[in-house]
Amino acid sequence: MRGTRQASPHTPRPFKHQVPNHGIRCAGTRRLSLPNSQAEWKRLVKTTYIGQDGVTRTWEHAERTTRPEGSAFDGVSVVAILEKDTGREILLEKQYRPPLDKICIELPAGLVDTGETAEQAAVRELKEETGYVAQALTTSPIMFNGM
Repeated sequence: MRGTRQASPHTPRPFKHQVPNHGIRCAGTRRLSLPNSQAEWKRLVKTTYIGQDGVTRTWEHAERTTRPEGSAFDGVSVVAILEKDTGREILLEKQYRPPLDKICIELPAGLVDTGETAEQAAVRELKEETGYVAQALTTSPIMFNGM
């Protein structure tokens, strides 16, 4: 069959440490359309731009409504490297995500409060989500995860 792949005869190998779902599920999940005027965190927008080939194009995307005025960013992700006796470890967390109805493995992250720098937000979010207290050693350029 063109464009399809047959299922593997064996179960795919999970991460080194399987993440149990712990029975966390949405009971009675319901999805409804949400007009931009009623959305608290995001809105749908259409961006028109001219590509490198000179052709005018449009791109539909979601945009957060929480970006502080004049800021190039509104959220941070934290790559926390723990120095352990057994070597370095990257701190990840399990978060239940209702749109997926799954527990996801992800970096600690969150939104930037008005008046905060990216570094301050990263340190605050790390403590809020994991309990770890740290200082920002380096800051990466602005990155985009495609969402």
